[in-house]
Amino acid sequence: MLHFETLDIGHHARLAPFFARQPSWLSTYSLGSLIAWRNADGFVIRFAIDDDAAILVAQHKKDAQLSHLILPVPSVGWPPEQLVRLCQESGVSRLWFIPDTYLQTHGPEAIAALFDVAEQPEYADYVFLSRDLAELKGKRYSKKRNLITQFEREYADRDRVHVEAIDEKNLSDCRVFLEQWCQERGCDDNPEEMLACEKKAFQNALAHFRPLGFSGIAVRLDGKICGVGAASALCEDVGVLHFEKAFTAHKGLYQYLDRECARRLFVGRFVYLNKESDMDVPGLRQAKSSYFPIQKIKSYLLTLR
Repeated sequence: MLHFETLDIGHHARLAPFFARQPSWLSTYSLGSLIAWRNADGFVIRFAIDDDAAILVAQHKKDAQLSHLILPVPSVGWPPEQLVRLCQESGVSRLWFIPDTYLQTHGPEAIAALFDVAEQPEYADYVFLSRDLAELKGKRYSKKRNLITQFEREYADRDRVHVEAIDEKNLSDCRVFLEQWCQERGCDDNPEEMLACEKKAFQNALAHFRPLGFSGIAVRLDGKICGVGAASALCEDVGVLHFEKAFTAHKGLYQYLDRECARRLFVGRFVYLNKESDMDVPGLRQAKSSYFPIQKIKSYLLTLR
């Protein structure tokens, strides 16, 4: 019988060895992100250990129909028949964030015999070559380069801009920036809206930044932080840019921040950069597509028949 515990920061060291061996390119399978989001969006995340795998379930606080499992971590060696057993033992009949690689490995027909399968387009992740976003070469990135040039001409060329790693010395300034960024967008107007949930998740990440495996940069303009980015490792050659925030008042700042994140957090460490999904938000879809992903990692929902 599975014994589930509520996921918290103190479980990171215990679960990290499982996640170090997970093969999925979907950003959901980042342990640091799961812990940061553990109580930020209406879900409570619980985990159990089953032999050589970690089992995680997201239980929704208000709507049981939204409660779901993810694939055991690591998922190697877990055929569909064992997922059926997992659903029965946990009492949760749905699995979210199933990568296409799992369907292809075990066969769509074999899985469809046991589960109803549906694509989750809102959770498809955008994946890029890290060097593409660090170098922005070619005609397709000309608008990005022009915006960065304008920003650098206005600020960086006058020694008004400084880029620094996020660490203990500037975490409090990062928190101040996050509050100001949220005030600019009205994050706290509705605590259940996505921006408010993302604020809470980012606060969780900043509270335990290094222990959760995050690395990040902050951009200061005239001494004040005006943009931040935070990333973590996902699997071999793939990192995830989980959080990327910048004030809108400075033209070209976001493009400058994005390039610096790729340069300082990914190149030389990860071949690929995952920018997560667009959650079916048109603005996010346009922004992420404008950087020309080399691939979108599809996500699927399995519902026990």
